[in-house]
Amino acid sequence: MSVPLPGAKNRNHTIDLLRFVSAAYVALFHFNAPMQFTTSWYADFCNRGKLGVPVFFIISGYCIRLAHKHIKTPREFIIRRLFRIFPPYWFSVCMVLLCILILKITTGYNSVATLPKKPDEILSTIFLYTYPLSNIKLINLVYWTLPYELFFYIIIFLAIIPKAKWKIVLPLVLTATAIAVPLQQTGILFFFNELPTFMLGYALCILIDEGLQWPGILLFVLSAAGIGIKHPEIGYLMAVAIAVGAIFIDSRKPLGNNILSRLGDVSYSIYLLHVPVCVYLLGFLYKIKAVQHYLILNILVDTFLMVVVIFVSMFAYKYVEAPSIEWGKKFARRSAKI
Repeated sequence: MSVPLPGAKNRNHTIDLLRFVSAAYVALFHFNAPMQFTTSWYADFCNRGKLGVPVFFIISGYCIRLAHKHIKTPREFIIRRLFRIFPPYWFSVCMVLLCILILKITTGYNSVATLPKKPDEILSTIFLYTYPLSNIKLINLVYWTLPYELFFYIIIFLAIIPKAKWKIVLPLVLTATAIAVPLQQTGILFFFNELPTFMLGYALCILIDEGLQWPGILLFVLSAAGIGIKHPEIGYLMAVAIAVGAIFIDSRKPLGNNILSRLGDVSYSIYLLHVPVCVYLLGFLYKIKAVQHYLILNILVDTFLMVVVIFVSMFAYKYVEAPSIEWGKKFARRSAKI
């Protein structure tokens, strides 16, 4: 299957590479979560796969700063962001339901996810009013990060409404506030948990693009302090440092086009679809005793599932993600004429 990924011209191949590696690492973490590991280097490696999430947040902050430089109005920004996040999300929800239906038909029961039954639970799932924003349970293990993305979009939308010199004020105020707000399990203040990580990427883009000016430096320092307070775990801090370092180095010596960076476009679909396809539907492979006892078989199964989810994600990118990006552009242009 050939997918027309965008060309290499004017692309940041380091960002693309980080996207793919982070998505694949999170997928490996979820593939192997049910395994009863003996201690091994591979078990330790897979168990750290959740550290792909802060790298995603750094990238998101960086790219959002780039994105709003190329739009004419705040309304265009938020429309394009909503089209970017929701259609692929809805498609992944449909994939969850499809995989559960297949399991129900083939095994007679659903043992992988609790589906929403009440109208408010269904609506909450459709519009991402789920954990950690609310107590509504997730039907996909990775959906908890999407309310963070959504709130970050809203914050930047509000931030870019004022005139140019005031656009940095809201990010500065909220990032400073995040330092003081305790970690929130659920509720409206949940976004403060990860806001410093987003804002570090956002501030990094400002510093690379505009040089060492005090607003960008202050936002970077506040964000770094917030990360240290919210997430003092060494793994989290190392993941953030690697992402920031890679992006900074690329600003000085850009990475060339390569096969892994070209998969960066399908990283969002890999992130959304690896759970229903490879954990829910094909997770039975990890119940095979030979896979559990022989490391080489474990790695081969992981490789096979990674190939499967990449091909499924290429399909999703071609027929869902790429069209939704174009729909967002068209809808934003139409709304600008109203």
